[in-house]
Amino acid sequence: MNSQIMTDNIPSISDIDFETLPKEFRKKSILSRSIFSVIVAIPISVSFFFTPHFSFDILLSFFLILVLLNIFHSVKSYHYKFYAIREKDLLYRSGIFFRQTAIVPFNRIQHVEMKQTPLDRKFGLAKLVFFTAGGSGSDLKLSGLYKEQAEKIRMFIIEKIGELSEH
Repeated sequence: MNSQIMTDNIPSISDIDFETLPKEFRKKSILSRSIFSVIVAIPISVSFFFTPHFSFDILLSFFLILVLLNIFHSVKSYHYKFYAIREKDLLYRSGIFFRQTAIVPFNRIQHVEMKQTPLDRKFGLAKLVFFTAGGSGSDLKLSGLYKEQAEKIRMFIIEKIGELSEH
């Protein structure tokens, strides 16, 4: 039997209490994007310097705009990243302009990795990468968790995967 379910009876995603990422993630993102801006600005600065109509004011303005846009994006995007863990799945919500919510059932997760960059270690953060059945297009990355929290989530999901494979 395949009974119909009325859409009014489907639980709303707005009923889920999403968790926010730690403020250290925002600080790390700002620092990371600032470093990236400097790395990008160096070759651009060199190329500007050797042009016939070099203007230090234009170069400085370009660099400041680049840094400010990156910082703005880091601060703004932090306020639009949330996650939730339920009994059978993991939810991740993100996006400033184009918002998306990914729902990954535990029975689709094949492997979970915890990764840390040098900046992650400095701020005590880690990233979880969930490898799912169906290829890399369906993998999920959850960045900006405290390392202890990431390890706790990782172990919880590995246990859930083990329970599901036993049935």
